[in-house]
Amino acid sequence: MRGKNRRLVPALALHDGLYAAALAAVWVLVPATPALAYVDPSVMTYTIQALAAVAVALSAVLGVAFRRTRRALMRLLHIDEDAGRVVEPAVSRIDPSSKAAADAAAREALSAAGAPAHSEGRRANKETVKWPKRLLLALLVSVALVITYLVVAPFELLAANTADLTYGLDTVWPVLARTAVLIAVVAALVISVIRGRAFDVVLALAAAVTLCGYLQAMFLNGSLPITNGSLVDWGLYKGPMVVSAAVWAALIALAVVIAVWKPSVSRFANAALAGVLIIVQAVAIASIWLNPTTAPVPKDEGNVYTEQGLFDVSDKKNVVVIVLDMTDTQYLEEVYANNPSMFDSLDGFTWYQNSVGSLAPTRYGCSYLLTGQLPQEGEDFQDYVKSSVSNSTYLRDISALGYDIGVYSDAGSTTHGDPNAFAGLAKNVHPLDDGGMSGLDETGAVRIMYKAALYRDLPWMVKPFLWYYTDELNQRMSTPKEEADDLGDVPYNFDDPSFYAQLKARGLSINNDGEAGSFRFIHLLGAHFPYTMDTQGERVDGETTYEQQALGSFRIVSTYLDDLKELGVYDNTTVIVTADHGRIDFMSDTPIERPTSPILFVKPAGAAHGSLSIDATTPVWAPDVLATVIDQASDGDQDLVAKYGTPAYDVAATFDDKRVRTFDAPTWDGNYTPHMYQFSVIGPVEDWNSWSLTGVTWETNER
Repeated sequence: MRGKNRRLVPALALHDGLYAAALAAVWVLVPATPALAYVDPSVMTYTIQALAAVAVALSAVLGVAFRRTRRALMRLLHIDEDAGRVVEPAVSRIDPSSKAAADAAAREALSAAGAPAHSEGRRANKETVKWPKRLLLALLVSVALVITYLVVAPFELLAANTADLTYGLDTVWPVLARTAVLIAVVAALVISVIRGRAFDVVLALAAAVTLCGYLQAMFLNGSLPITNGSLVDWGLYKGPMVVSAAVWAALIALAVVIAVWKPSVSRFANAALAGVLIIVQAVAIASIWLNPTTAPVPKDEGNVYTEQGLFDVSDKKNVVVIVLDMTDTQYLEEVYANNPSMFDSLDGFTWYQNSVGSLAPTRYGCSYLLTGQLPQEGEDFQDYVKSSVSNSTYLRDISALGYDIGVYSDAGSTTHGDPNAFAGLAKNVHPLDDGGMSGLDETGAVRIMYKAALYRDLPWMVKPFLWYYTDELNQRMSTPKEEADDLGDVPYNFDDPSFYAQLKARGLSINNDGEAGSFRFIHLLGAHFPYTMDTQGERVDGETTYEQQALGSFRIVSTYLDDLKELGVYDNTTVIVTADHGRIDFMSDTPIERPTSPILFVKPAGAAHGSLSIDATTPVWAPDVLATVIDQASDGDQDLVAKYGTPAYDVAATFDDKRVRTFDAPTWDGNYTPHMYQFSVIGPVEDWNSWSLTGVTWETNER
């Protein structure tokens, strides 16, 4: 029979060759049709994973088809696959009285065939899996588990949020990769030392949890709550919680049942599932590097907003703009009523309470304060986004006046994600000498990224315990900055308690790099949620209140002003304390329904000393901030000032209370701000009757 089988081998080889040729023909002759369209990178990553899963599934189907046609061919050729193999004899009923003799005969037959004999009390069909095989199975499943939760999830989160993060994928991926390899090896070793049925159950649990995490990220998450620090009403997500819990419970229960009743089937299924998930997600990881929009750029090749010059001022002249994010006039009035001494250090300041912003959220409002660019009626909003920085001459005008410029924020807030836009203008925007590794807290980075990954991949019911916000990522990934020697290699991030700790430890110092003086734009978190700072400007473990955080923010401002006084440069320094926008409660894709007003405090250089003045009526507007800066920096060059508007202190003499101011307010669909509605404000900003829609709208096309 063996000789006959060998003679028929060419026929089988021909079958196999034809099958391989058919596959090659399909791959070569049926190329994909190019699709000319923009696809969001985050959506593309999931699409690639889904397509890879389809490819793997089709490969499995083709493999089954190949195997079945091959078996049919073998039957036609009368080839016996089992020839020469030891197989169990057919089962037949025996007389109870002859059981002993039958058992003895069976043992003798097995011994003659080379199979070990078993004692009478041992089950003949009990399976034993030796350690090398257990290790291989455990390693395969552990790698799939780790890739799903600890590689793909954090990699995609870092790649999708590069503009908002101090440390991106280029810096953090080696740390995450090393940790993932270690965890995979340890998990495999731990699982492999388990024996018997317990091994099958644990292996099945690991595989089921891996599959559940993949399905959660791909299909069950829906619209996750935004991670901007705002409080989340988890009661709104009861439906998704029930659905995801049911899916997880069903899959885990099924895996355990199969492991108990069909261990060999379970082991095969777990290995196959792990292999498929590894392949699919390896494709997703590769796509991150191959996609130009998400590919990591080393920090030593790209520009970073650093802390260089953050605590420097000139003894010639200074213009300092401190932006307290989302700090609203009406809310602050309530805080001030309860704390009348909170502004005691604001010597010579005027608080303009009838203040209207430009547009929101931060990525638009803060950018406006550095460009002076607003979207025009009929203009494509993304064209505005792409051109607003390049069309602006604001910082170039300040630089031409001889000022040393420092901008302390991030690219996502100031230049729509382009970290290179202010390079050459702002002294602190430049590549890091060491690629940023000196400021990276590796342990903190691993912990916070794994927390964020588990938030994405675990079921809805545990997400409230893993919720995080973007600034928390930056804070946890950064080492303490108080003792850093070179602030030029320390990335700037939004961490008010850390800024305050450095301010107290370092104080302000004199640096006359600018021929005329210094311009500093310092963007702080301010009274923006989440509320994690107390009235003393210190971080707390739990939550505080809006009032406590606002008081802490102005303690930081007061300390900065006190340092200016101590250096003797307070009188030749213009200080503006404002916000990128006021408090905005936008929870749906409809226009806002209440007033919003960014704070505006102004102290011109040489202002008369005295307690804070309050101006509740002058109709000031965001363009007045830029005009005030230019007026102070240029010593009143009216031609230059006219490019930007009217200084805040000249508005009352220029406009009456019917001045028309506009504000572009966003909507919210759970993930993006799909629309911008323009409001006209005529009269007191706190009176909603002063607000009206102009009919001008934009589709932001943010997706």
